[in-house]
Amino acid sequence: MKELNDPIEIMRRQLTGLNPVGEEAWEEFSSIWVPVTFKRKSVITAAGEVEKYLPNSTVKMG
Repeated sequence: MKELNDPIEIMRRQLTGLNPVGEEAWEEFSSIWVPVTFKRKSVITAAGEVEKYLPNSTVKMG
């Protein structure tokens, strides 16, 4: 079993809450994701660029 605080596992739980996905489909989908972190107040995507990142909604900014 994967750790509960693993970013990919968090994404799986969030997506599964919206729509259950089969194991094979999940393995294919999740294989393209790589967790990325940024320092607070960093520019992730500049104006005019295409967004490449899916933010982790479980992160609390403070």
